[in-house]
Amino acid sequence: MNIVVKREELVKAIGTVSKAINNKSVNNIPALAGVYFVAKGGTMTLTASNTTTSISTKIPLESGEDDTFLVDAAILKKALTDITEETITITREEAQVTFAFGKSDFTLTSLDTAFYPDQFKDLESKTMYTLPTVTMNDLMEGVLGALACVAQDEKRPVMTCVLADFSNNTVNFVGSDGVILSSFEAQTTGGNVTNVKLLLSQEIAGMMTSGVLSGEEAFTIRYNDKMYKIETPTTSISTLALEWNYPNYKAILSGVKADKTVTINRKELLTAIKRISLFSTEKSWLGILDFTEGSVTISASDSGKTRSAKEVLTTQGYAGEDSRKAFNTERLSTLLKTMTSDEVTMCLNDDQLKFNTILEKGVDLSSNRLKIIIPMKIS
Repeated sequence: MNIVVKREELVKAIGTVSKAINNKSVNNIPALAGVYFVAKGGTMTLTASNTTTSISTKIPLESGEDDTFLVDAAILKKALTDITEETITITREEAQVTFAFGKSDFTLTSLDTAFYPDQFKDLESKTMYTLPTVTMNDLMEGVLGALACVAQDEKRPVMTCVLADFSNNTVNFVGSDGVILSSFEAQTTGGNVTNVKLLLSQEIAGMMTSGVLSGEEAFTIRYNDKMYKIETPTTSISTLALEWNYPNYKAILSGVKADKTVTINRKELLTAIKRISLFSTEKSWLGILDFTEGSVTISASDSGKTRSAKEVLTTQGYAGEDSRKAFNTERLSTLLKTMTSDEVTMCLNDDQLKFNTILEKGVDLSSNRLKIIIPMKIS
């Protein structure tokens, strides 16, 4: 075997697929420490997997013969670091795979490809349905916002996932830990099914938003009852389907209202909340927001009253009686970080324990592009 490939494309492809490798899977199946290379018809397909997920990507060959081999991903990534030559020549003699560049080379022993699991081959042979698609920008914005709001513990596994709810020419990306909720609705096109709820694990959502799909403009999602596959012209992510039932988030969205609204500079609010958090009790992260016409006073103190702080910010649009709200400042900061507009509007509910909504500039309550936070009880 003798294959020539561009170094930059090879390094990028290895970095992409390696995101699927994790220690837990490698401990169970040592072959999953490797990147599986398949050269065929002028294209090299690289694949890396764990026990639930697989990533594949294709790169063109400058020249070469058809072949397959499996080499350790961690060593290969490090060995290719800082090489400046434009091309890499890959040769194989028996189980020895050599990567040559300029006057240098290194050799790795190919792992036995017979032990590399292809768990999705049989699953994908079943009928696969194509979901409607959204723009890549909407996909990234929706998944990123939802991912920031999911639960970080395993007590309720379904709440660690991002929900992609396809219905009536729209998809809603939802993430919630029970205190905060992000909802991002986008228009869809195409596909041959509707009314499908797809659960994206934190692992998959993280892969989607951490560069695996970067640079791509078009993608499709195909699924059946056992798996789903996200595909671009060059890269695919395959994963086992999750069968948990997601809570009825639509009951929350249908109940949003704005008894009072107040517009605040987002960066100023975020900075104040982060600073005030230093003075609150870490177990509760309790912060008090006192709203009055033209301003909001943000305050916090620890449970022993040994430290305290307050900041006053200028606001717009608030009218009516003064009101007080208590929020978990850490979760409020998380919501504000997912937003990008220079100003946000807080929609306040007069009921002290009902959820409150934060809107980006130009967004209204009917859009289903909402950030929701449940207030804390003020003792």
